[in-house]
Amino acid sequence: MMFKHKKYNIYSWLFVFYIYMSLLPSNSIYVTIMPIFRNILWGLICVLSFLLFSSQIVKCKIQLKIFAGVFVLTNLLTYYLQGMFLSDNILYLIHFSLIYIFFCLPNYIRFSIYRKFVIFGAFFVSLSLIEYLFHLMGINYYLASAIERGEGSGIIYSHGLFNIYPLFEFPPRFQGLFREPGFLGTCSALILFNYDKFPKKIYMPWLVGGLFSLSLFFYILLVLVFLYHVFYSKTISLHNNLWLIFLMFLIVIAGFSILQEAIFNRVDLYLKEGDNRVTSTFNNEFSHLWNSSQYLYGKGYSLFMKNEYSWGNAGVKAEIYKYGLINVILFLFGFFVMLFIEKTKKAEKVIMFGIYLLCFYTVDCKYSIHIYILIFSLYNNLNLVRYV
Repeated sequence: MMFKHKKYNIYSWLFVFYIYMSLLPSNSIYVTIMPIFRNILWGLICVLSFLLFSSQIVKCKIQLKIFAGVFVLTNLLTYYLQGMFLSDNILYLIHFSLIYIFFCLPNYIRFSIYRKFVIFGAFFVSLSLIEYLFHLMGINYYLASAIERGEGSGIIYSHGLFNIYPLFEFPPRFQGLFREPGFLGTCSALILFNYDKFPKKIYMPWLVGGLFSLSLFFYILLVLVFLYHVFYSKTISLHNNLWLIFLMFLIVIAGFSILQEAIFNRVDLYLKEGDNRVTSTFNNEFSHLWNSSQYLYGKGYSLFMKNEYSWGNAGVKAEIYKYGLINVILFLFGFFVMLFIEKTKKAEKVIMFGIYLLCFYTVDCKYSIHIYILIFSLYNNLNLVRYV
């Protein structure tokens, strides 16, 4: 079925624009000059969803109902044990509602949203890369010269048209307008799992952007992408691509000094301070938590924010600290159930769940709409090429 209806195209673009707005730094110029624009987009998506797909939303699949039940249960448990819900703002609720709506949609609309996300991002990242190269040559056009990144980071950056540049860092890690380089790296790597379903002009900006982001998680996932295409999808033949492998090896050797400074030394510093995803202070606090019964139900989101742990502490340890091991298991169970929303091979389910576990270890992705969309695009029984 071709995606021709104009009203559906507008609907899917609203989805895409909201996702990219949610990936911006909290103090980005594009957020502050339109402070309620994201909420307006969310409202439009919700209204149009009920107007266009009310029957699908009411009659959703049992897996989605279980996923919603887990969401309600974790909120009730957190409220009972800690006196508040999962967060003190409604952003997590907005993202959950979009995930719920997304999986109620017909497959051709879901994958149209995915393709628009990838294609628009390729165009956007291309512009960011061009501006980034001009920045390296000393040619800049800043919308603002000094903005605090937000979320308690203490990082000050200059804001360009298509990039943000942390001050006192040259060359800065490439991140476009994503919240941080790791967000760009994660999106880039997940998209490359489907690189064979897009022309080179679409996947190359994502690949180059991921490489320039110097995101350790991107490089780890890139190895998995390579193994996935060699041994599972078989879209890469080792025999026919020996020259490419040799070229990549030469590039790594040639750029080893850069990688040593930008990646390995940074990881070594993180390992001394924490475990690459947390600070040493939080790591000590987490050790005390883990050695008590509180690890089962956590200390709460409000205490996490009050102790200024929001910056530099992410992933599974932060989730256990906030919500407890019981809720973390429920979060993972909710995602696992969603794997059965489509009839796919067991191997695909294992791959997708493994990727989600890696994401869950590094970032807060329990209700991150872009993570769900990118991972669930790996359903191989759905032909992405025929959706426009």
